[in-house]
Amino acid sequence: MSNKNHLRKKAESILKERSSNGNSNLTEFDLLSLIHELEIHQIELEIQNKELKLAGNRSEDLYRLFSENMEDLITLHDLNLKTIFASPSLEKITGLKMDEFVVTNFLEFLPSNPKEKPGFTKQHLFIVPLKHGITGKEIKLEILWKPLAHKKGEPQVFLLTSRDVTERELVLEELNRRLEKEIELNDLKTKFISMTSHELRTPLATIQSSADLMEIISDGMIEEKTSGKLLKQIRKIHIQLSRLTTTLSDVMIFEKSNEDKIGNHQIDVDIKSLIIQLAFNHFGMTGNESKIQLDLGMESVLLKSDPTLLFHVFRNLIENALKYTPEGSPKPVLKLIRKEQSIEVRIIDFGIGIPQKEVRFIFDTFFRASNVRNIKGSGLGLSIVNDLVKKLGGKITISSTENKGSAFLILIPYERNNIIF
Repeated sequence: MSNKNHLRKKAESILKERSSNGNSNLTEFDLLSLIHELEIHQIELEIQNKELKLAGNRSEDLYRLFSENMEDLITLHDLNLKTIFASPSLEKITGLKMDEFVVTNFLEFLPSNPKEKPGFTKQHLFIVPLKHGITGKEIKLEILWKPLAHKKGEPQVFLLTSRDVTERELVLEELNRRLEKEIELNDLKTKFISMTSHELRTPLATIQSSADLMEIISDGMIEEKTSGKLLKQIRKIHIQLSRLTTTLSDVMIFEKSNEDKIGNHQIDVDIKSLIIQLAFNHFGMTGNESKIQLDLGMESVLLKSDPTLLFHVFRNLIENALKYTPEGSPKPVLKLIRKEQSIEVRIIDFGIGIPQKEVRFIFDTFFRASNVRNIKGSGLGLSIVNDLVKKLGGKITISSTENKGSAFLILIPYERNNIIF
């Protein structure tokens, strides 16, 4: 009843005010209607208050759930860095009690005073060592330092978000230690390869010259049977010497490529002449007999390129074509095709080919196809070729069918500036 009396008095007050403003015809019905409107308005206000209270309780529950289960520590500090708030995760992360931490100055936990550093009022990210309050062990906190400013731009408080990164830092320290060890071992490997390759050059040259001398002497032997046997052994020596020299050369180029120590000396190169010299001098090509079929066209082709790198590329690809082509198969073909901005070189063999699922790995270091069987090789050649072609500004691709052969296509620009890859 008291609430209705209150509403009636409020309604009468409103009606009197309206009457004083010239509305003298207000009746009892008007009074009851106004009371009814006030009752409805009051109910609506009560509903809104209940909804706001429920929303507030819900927000409080969500905040409590969030703050009690979050892995990070959130703290607020005044301009003197005195702690004015810390999230409930404080004790879990640092082992420090809330009442002890909140009354302290945060500077006590920092290795240096950030206020003395330039940009103190800007956002920073740093790592702080901290003694855990319960275990006594040192932990590493990664702290995001962020000033919260008012409209004028001056900071009011500092918001710090801290995270325990002890395990991560230990892993990083171990990775850095292993990286340093890896760098040290890599330096030793480089020195060993360099020393070994230079040490092998002299005995290889001696064996080569001795084999050449033996071949000359065998030509003057009276007994043809003895001479034939000796020549057969000398040819074996030459074959193995060539194989060892090629492998040694590949290892040295591979190492230089990894160390990015291969130069690229651009001069005018007649690529047609270079290929012919390579075919005659390194693959036993004579006027009447050849191991490869050349289709070079009639005109010379000049490039602004590095002849040494080109030599290694073509030598390796021709050796590959010959190595994986069985006896009785058609000879590999090397073909030059002139393009508008580049020269296209195709090296096609009719050998064992590469299984389709393995073609995409063919330029990987030390990769050898599963069907090479007992054919000798290091798995370095094509990886080196791929690197050298890129250094020349070119591009190399392959198509292959197992038991039918492979085709390598190399595009080399007329000038290094016209990079293709």
